[in-house]
Amino acid sequence: MKTEPYENNQGEFRCFGFPNALLGKEGVREILSRLSGLEIEYLDKSYGADVFCQFYYKGNSFHVSEPYGDNSYYDIVCEQPNTKGLEEIYNLFVSASVPTRKQWIRAAKLLACLCFIVLSITIYSALKSH
Repeated sequence: MKTEPYENNQGEFRCFGFPNALLGKEGVREILSRLSGLEIEYLDKSYGADVFCQFYYKGNSFHVSEPYGDNSYYDIVCEQPNTKGLEEIYNLFVSASVPTRKQWIRAAKLLACLCFIVLSITIYSALKSH
């Protein structure tokens, strides 16, 4: 998966971001659950939650957020910079390039909605022009 590591002003690795093209909140949880010892404390699946997941890994606190409020992009942030745990989580998301079954189903639903919208507009335009 395409990920972007971010550093703070001191050059410390604090977080990374990734697009939510097919992943969704449940997909983030699914990837995180692959790490042994990771404990998810909070997961909010509702729309519009800035910080929708809080978890602990190797003694550090992390959160997952929607920095732009439109769920097109997610960030995973660690309270402590340069932790080994953050690097492991980053590498996990980098290697998560194969979409899961849930991701394919979500993509199919989005495509079906798009097709419905395009078809509806086409029919409406055809009826309006006559």
